[in-house]
Amino acid sequence: MWGALRSAWALFVGMALLMIANGLLVTLLSVRGAALGFSAGAIGLMQAAYPLGGLVGCLVAARLIVAKGHVRVFAALASLASAASLVHLVTADPWSWGATRALCGFCFAGLYVVSESWLNGRASNATRGALLSIYFTTQIVGTAAGQMLLGLSPADGVPLFVVVSILISLALVPMLIAADTADAAYNAAGGVLRAAGGSDARAIGTELDVMLTYKLDARWQAFVEWAHVFAGRFLEDTGAS
Repeated sequence: MWGALRSAWALFVGMALLMIANGLLVTLLSVRGAALGFSAGAIGLMQAAYPLGGLVGCLVAARLIVAKGHVRVFAALASLASAASLVHLVTADPWSWGATRALCGFCFAGLYVVSESWLNGRASNATRGALLSIYFTTQIVGTAAGQMLLGLSPADGVPLFVVVSILISLALVPMLIAADTADAAYNAAGGVLRAAGGSDARAIGTELDVMLTYKLDARWQAFVEWAHVFAGRFLEDTGAS
């Protein structure tokens, strides 16, 4: 268990920073929007854009991970979220804020998918439940801690938005430092079939199967099957052998 925790420390630290930033931002925007004269309905619609963006992020993130790997996707989404948090300083209307909330929702949902799939990859059947419990506890505590930061500076100023951006950017540091691309393709027994050789790709390939069957009688049937594997980026990066 302790070994699993040590292997996932970067994920928990990064997630804590992300959730502190997210908890602060969602509360800050409501308070700041009210101060700018947004109606309650406008604020509600602006905040509702976050889960809409999150829905798209959940659908897209898995494909991005397969194509580019966990590390690149995490870095790209965190960078977008950090930049989006600063856009609120240069605009003051519900429509642009709603657009940036949708972008943040997309990014954070993708970050959750990356983090949880990364965590599942590092966990065994014996440690997965405990690690996921720590992970979700980190999310809840981080969000609450972020909301408590609202009192550090006036909501109509600049510093809190800068703090949000800094926290999201800092979340990249432990994740990138601890990133390990020395993975491989394994057989059913756990032996290495093909070493990664520095590639961070995870898409081994896609298989197409065509089967024709003919029923001879109540007990017997004959079939002919054809299969072809289309190489993914992992196979392309690591060569043909």
